[in-house]
Amino acid sequence: MSSSPKGFGPPKEEKQKKKSKRAKERDRAAKQFDKMKAQGGLEYEVFVRIIGKPNWVPMGAITVKQSRFVSRAIYANEKPLLEAAFRIAPMLKRYESKLEYGYRLKSEKKDPIELAIKPGGVGALGKGISKGLGKTLGGLFKKKESE
Repeated sequence: MSSSPKGFGPPKEEKQKKKSKRAKERDRAAKQFDKMKAQGGLEYEVFVRIIGKPNWVPMGAITVKQSRFVSRAIYANEKPLLEAAFRIAPMLKRYESKLEYGYRLKSEKKDPIELAIKPGGVGALGKGISKGLGKTLGGLFKKKESE
């Protein structure tokens, strides 16, 4: 027989799979997460659910320096978090525009999940102040009508 058994001879060079752009982004984010956690950042579990439904689906974790930044961090990373959620629960993709996020400290499994509030530009108070200023300043430059 002229065929040689497999496993003998010089090893073949294995081609390394080229990482996708998204895989590189996940690696970078994972390193940043580990770095922030090592620096004392707070670690939160992030969840998603269909608005009005009771069941939360876990979708990953984030770290923040202070608890007041959790909602902001969730919405700043909404796209990668959604991609993770769709990998975990593909049926959520149908409800993409009807999802809400929640979070809790990873170390506090018994705590209820808090709803993440989407950060807005100017709050209601700021809108009221700017509207009032607009009226006041707008009136300063109007031409007076003659009596």
